[in-house]
Amino acid sequence: MRIMNPFFWKRYKRRKQGILDIQLELNNDTNINIELQIKQQSHWEKRSIFYPAKMYTADLRRGEAYKKAKKCIAISILDFNIDERADYHNIYALRDKHGKLYLDVLELHTIELKKNPNKEKPCPLNEWHSLFNAKTEEDRLKNQRFFNRQICADAQIRRLW
Repeated sequence: MRIMNPFFWKRYKRRKQGILDIQLELNNDTNINIELQIKQQSHWEKRSIFYPAKMYTADLRRGEAYKKAKKCIAISILDFNIDERADYHNIYALRDKHGKLYLDVLELHTIELKKNPNKEKPCPLNEWHSLFNAKTEEDRLKNQRFFNRQICADAQIRRLW
């Protein structure tokens, strides 16, 4: 894993500048953008596509083969709801009208913190949801202990830590 420059290069002065909260590269073949958004923005859906689209094209140079394009994953952690669905974590991909995956190069994740996890379907992401939604110091400490145990259990994360 490598932390990347969060600023997108602008070729022309009038082009929209992209500045990511966090950009990571995994195994030289996947770019990840993590965005934390507290206030609801107008046209959020279009904005959420702008960043991974920029990431997808940023590494390609003139004359390079398209096979060099890296998979891009955008993770938006939102302190507002974008729709009425019950699920707090949704994943979007490039699919046809029948649901068949077209190409596995762009993936959008939304995590809506105002929605509650389904306690009947435990998931590791629920712990992160709890951490972001901690209301008391006791809740924060409980979540911190959980993540400290996870970090200690994972040798690769320990090396990075």
